[in-house]
Amino acid sequence: MIRTLFVVLFALSGFHCSTVKESAPAQPAAAREMSVQEFARLRAAGDAPFLLDVRNPEEVAIATMGANQLIPLGELPARIEELAAYRNLPIVVHCRTGRRSTEATKVLVGAGFTQVINLTGGILAWSKEIDPSVPTY
Repeated sequence: MIRTLFVVLFALSGFHCSTVKESAPAQPAAAREMSVQEFARLRAAGDAPFLLDVRNPEEVAIATMGANQLIPLGELPARIEELAAYRNLPIVVHCRTGRRSTEATKVLVGAGFTQVINLTGGILAWSKEIDPSVPTY
């Protein structure tokens, strides 16, 4: 009984036999969010960052925000080197609603891009809040 009590107390004490501490692997920085209002202000001032559209070409034919480049989300991993010049520069990523652009930001951050920004609400928010002439679909 004393031995059992000792084992329980030893286990509860948090004492570990190993002196080597394991640290969690470093996580890449997460992308930040940018509102369409903030992007519109930057664009109006001539300071807009690179804008990446991750929608499909048929969607761009319906509505566009004038992105610098179109790379559909499904093609992004294979085409990521096309963006190498922007690895350490701000890249704003947009899609229709923000779901695909959120996934795209994860791909970019995972590939070592350091200033990745998701455009909150996508082109639907742009159309609703900034430019109603941009069609919704």
